[in-house]
Amino acid sequence: PLRLIVECPLREAPILSGSTCGCAPGLELLGAGQCELCPEGKAKSLAANTACGLCHPGFYADHLGQVECTPCELGRFADAAGRTACTACAAGTSTSGLAGQDSCSACGPGTYSLGNEGACSLCPAGFKPRRSVRLPAMQDEFACDPLVPPSLQHQRASSWASHSHDESPPVNRSFAV
Repeated sequence: PLRLIVECPLREAPILSGSTCGCAPGLELLGAGQCELCPEGKAKSLAANTACGLCHPGFYADHLGQVECTPCELGRFADAAGRTACTACAAGTSTSGLAGQDSCSACGPGTYSLGNEGACSLCPAGFKPRRSVRLPAMQDEFACDPLVPPSLQHQRASSWASHSHDESPPVNRSFAV
């Protein structure tokens, strides 16, 4: 069988049938009959004389001419179609270990997140998650509070000091991540 090879102008490519040309992947046909780069927030993966499609929620296109939309990274989400960037999950939420999400989920009991995290973490033994996280930016501490109230921590330390022990007394400290 004889196959025709079609030579297409710049920014065009053979359409699936191979006998005609259409806008190449990452390009859409505009009213003037010219192929132009897909705008941010849109992509197109096939050669065709069609418009670029909006990226679905959970995906984004941050530059012109994208062939495919990019899934949001762990700890980030895109809640609507056509996004050009993803938003970081807030403290106390995560994307539950999944990329390409359209929302973040609240951390479960006994877990925490400082925000922009793909999964919630367990609080260390003897600690519970903080109800409201208001940590300064870039602070590398767990967002967990001791299960024992501060007033009782002092009493326990005093009680420990009055007994003879071979070990060091328990210390209330922040745990570095």
